[in-house]
Amino acid sequence: TPVVCFNHGPLANIGTELSAGCVAPTGDFGALAAAALAILRMPSTQWTLLSARARAAFERSHTKEKSLAALMDIYSSLTAHVPSN
Repeated sequence: TPVVCFNHGPLANIGTELSAGCVAPTGDFGALAAAALAILRMPSTQWTLLSARARAAFERSHTKEKSLAALMDIYSSLTAHVPSN
């Protein structure tokens, strides 16, 4: 599915840099709705292209290994502050 999001955070990078969707100004819900409608109304060939770009970007940045490493970093940061008995 093509990306529809505000221009803040990692999804915005996928939507803008990879031309994988539509990005709206943060907090502008009218613009976000318009972006969603634009995506829904686009020709199926364009939808398919944007979907493929979005999926490829997600799969590059969210591998099992990267997700596990991020989770372990969270656990490590949490346990680093636990006093020992």
